[in-house]
Amino acid sequence: ADPIKKIFYSRRVNRITGFLPLDSLLVSTQGSMHRIYADTGIVSPLSLQVKAQSEDGYEAGQPITVGGAGLFVKSGGRSVHAYGYTYQDNLYKSTDLTILAEHYFQDDRIVDWCYQREPHSVIWCVMESGKLLSLVFIPDQEMIAWTEHALDTVNPVSLYRANSALSICSVREGSTDACYIAI
Repeated sequence: ADPIKKIFYSRRVNRITGFLPLDSLLVSTQGSMHRIYADTGIVSPLSLQVKAQSEDGYEAGQPITVGGAGLFVKSGGRSVHAYGYTYQDNLYKSTDLTILAEHYFQDDRIVDWCYQREPHSVIWCVMESGKLLSLVFIPDQEMIAWTEHALDTVNPVSLYRANSALSICSVREGSTDACYIAI
């Protein structure tokens, strides 16, 4: 297959930070969000369309899909935005999921995150300070809930006390997703 080259017209040049395939391909950059699609349903050099969705910039990292919405960490790491398609506007609109939890993000930023789909649909966020936050986001119920989790473990061999998360991932194990945290 041959590659397809398409120029994004924008007010400024920005590095691409992520891709998220939904019914269209969402492409985040440091300074904007774009939707790539084909009016005909078949992607070809002639049918490919690029439409700016917002001028919000986003961090590099894997976007997360929850209930048909695309979640992205906004530039600076201080907020999470959910993109959902609106038919009346014919574009993906952004909702700030951190607007009622700004106290968690005032002097801190997200450095890693993952999605634990089963059993309870939780997004886990590692903060630059080492704190661990969770987000329960259920779009069709309009539920957005943030919680901070205390980390306080002691290594029995070295008696070293660890209370900072460094990284997190979610791994499918049977019928559930297990989260592993590097501390």
